[in-house]
Amino acid sequence: MKKIFLIIILSLWTSSAYAEKINLACTEQTTNTVLSFTINTDDKTVSTQGSNYDPYLYSNGVFTFLMKIQNNYNLYRLNRNTGVLGVKSWEQNEEEYQKMTAKLFANMLADGKTINDADYVLNYVINFFEQNDDYISFILACVKTEPKF
Repeated sequence: MKKIFLIIILSLWTSSAYAEKINLACTEQTTNTVLSFTINTDDKTVSTQGSNYDPYLYSNGVFTFLMKIQNNYNLYRLNRNTGVLGVKSWEQNEEEYQKMTAKLFANMLADGKTINDADYVLNYVINFFEQNDDYISFILACVKTEPKF
């Protein structure tokens, strides 16, 4: 019984040991524009400029996340090792958005997934946008910062 209790305590301690909030200031070199990001590794979400938190994918040292601002979708890829943030931006009207979500729901049903499977939804949407060649791309350099509040 003591061993089971010890295993439970150690597993709770180690699971939260690596959770952190990473605050970043990312600068675009040409215009000197700065964007701030907060990555919460505890719940796998990211926020920019104090916006709502959105889910991210993490693989091979790269955070990948998608954010919508009005009709623009921005796909971000942040390399944790180099601090380089690549951004692709697309404009999409409401009709195109409806078509994409209809295809997403059809694929979810076929694969037995639900809307609660954030990784599945995010992977689908990212793959959908990466097939589009009509985008604007730019690069930012990121450094860790201290939280302001």
